[in-house]
Amino acid sequence: MMISNNSGITMKKLTILSIAALLSACANQQTINTDEKSTSLKIDSLECQFPDSPEQEAPRWVCDEKFRGLEVQAMGMSDNKLAGVSHQRQLAILEAQATLAAQLKNQIDASINRYTATKGTGANAKAASTSELTQTLNISQEVVGAEIYQSVISEKGAYYVLVGLEKDDMKHYVKEVIEQSVDNNEELWQRVVPNVGKEQLAKDIANFALTQ
Repeated sequence: MMISNNSGITMKKLTILSIAALLSACANQQTINTDEKSTSLKIDSLECQFPDSPEQEAPRWVCDEKFRGLEVQAMGMSDNKLAGVSHQRQLAILEAQATLAAQLKNQIDASINRYTATKGTGANAKAASTSELTQTLNISQEVVGAEIYQSVISEKGAYYVLVGLEKDDMKHYVKEVIEQSVDNNEELWQRVVPNVGKEQLAKDIANFALTQ
């Protein structure tokens, strides 16, 4: 009977030790996997890859990082390799220009809203009129003054281009857009922002656009 009891106790001890070892191994494995995942995420967040070639590092402007010296910028891409590099480049430029124009429209709209909010009274009526003002803006898809600053081709053949405006060029562009709008809709502008001349309006709104 004593031999049988000792054998039973020994087996129980072995079973408990085996379970403990298994749990410990699982815990260690979970920790290792978590650490590996965390490390991988950190590495990915520090890199910029081409959308069409994610294994290849790309210039940071491809990932919308601010390019030094540009007040506003946009990236265009074309993966239409069959048409040839020259045609690809044109398609990428057209896409970048369209994106840049949309960004400028949003910034000028916001600048008009901020500017008119600081003038006069009658907030509700002014809000409706300000919305009318933003609809009078003529933002061309081919932004005057926009320059091509960099271009690159990925290993898989997609063409990327960076288009933008420097500070002085953007200020000049915004002023021209506002002056044209005032010329075509002077009565509306005077109703929303009375007693402010065209040149002053253009200058003030351009300054608002540069502080966003």
